[in-house]
Amino acid sequence: MCSTEVGVFLGISCVAALFLKIKFQNWLSLGYSRSHKEWNVFFWWLLKYQNF
Repeated sequence: MCSTEVGVFLGISCVAALFLKIKFQNWLSLGYSRSHKEWNVFFWWLLKYQNF
């Protein structure tokens, strides 16, 4: 693995972590019930497409 690939991977990881942190904070500010529903939809989607 060359250094540019590592740099790109770290950059993407950093952006993804930041995005998730912001999204998680938004969920907390909106309240638990909304976030719980969104997580259920996400897991349902994940299970649905894992079956194929």
